[in-house]
Amino acid sequence: MKIMTIGSAMRDIFIQHQNIETKKFEHNGAQECFVLLREGAKIEVDAIEYYTGGGATNSAISLSRLGFDVTTFCKVGNDNQANAITQELTQEKINTDLIIQHKKISTGSSFIIPCPSGNRTVLIYRGANITIEKKDIPFEQIKKMDQLYITSLSQKTSDLLLPITDFAKQQNIPVATNPGTSQLESGAPILKKCLANIDILILNAYEASLLGCSLHGNKNNCSREDYFKYVLDKGPRIAVVTDGANGVYVATQESTYFHPSIPTNVVSTLGAGDAFASCFVASILERRSITESLVRGIINSSSVIQYLDAKTGLLDSQELADRFTQIGINKIQKN
Repeated sequence: MKIMTIGSAMRDIFIQHQNIETKKFEHNGAQECFVLLREGAKIEVDAIEYYTGGGATNSAISLSRLGFDVTTFCKVGNDNQANAITQELTQEKINTDLIIQHKKISTGSSFIIPCPSGNRTVLIYRGANITIEKKDIPFEQIKKMDQLYITSLSQKTSDLLLPITDFAKQQNIPVATNPGTSQLESGAPILKKCLANIDILILNAYEASLLGCSLHGNKNNCSREDYFKYVLDKGPRIAVVTDGANGVYVATQESTYFHPSIPTNVVSTLGAGDAFASCFVASILERRSITESLVRGIINSSSVIQYLDAKTGLLDSQELADRFTQIGINKIQKN
């Protein structure tokens, strides 16, 4: 099965420091944890580690390891960071022919500060990622695909979700999308217009609240049940809400399912969403049940968060099957 992933490609730079200080403060009516860096100080770090990231490349490698024929479309700079990304993708048997190099703007980069909890604070330079234009979209190549998997399109590129999904709908190509937080904060109305073109929609709880408020027309009150009803009535046949350490909810017109997270040694939560979403979609494409697909996605995600980066822990088909046999579906809750 041929799948195209669309979205961002990043160079992830991890700043390792064993004694990062955090503190909770009141913010927007809630207690939130902040990283403290003293102004004017020179802070010694333990190490700097380099990996690749970005939704398009993370999901591409996940899908390739699960046995799919994957092509990725993204935009990078003409620099060493771009070379590292394309080389890694090629090693993972991913078609990189559609990756565009911008001549003047650098590849996107993330500077990641891991927190003691396993969460992270990320400083993002999006670079070439936000220079994608409609004329760049490989419509002719999309025609050859069996599935589109669209990850975050940030800032002005969020507008491209509509022409991409419109075209896929016209070509009867299924669409799964896992938009990012920045896309929902700036482009929830765009996503709302695209729902009729989307088959599987995957958001985290905060993103779902942003879209739900937009759909519901009420900024202060949209329950999870309301959210699922509104989304499923607009077009998607499957709606997913990931809720961090709590677990994951999946809804269809017939039922809602929940599975708690798997107890795991958390090193970094970076890439957890990509790992879950890509594996869940892959399992659905293999005609597995909602319950099995849900558990397999959580297994893949729980593997990734045991590593610093977003790709090392991604499982192949056999590893995933072995772990699923151990865990099963006993903890699934269905309504």
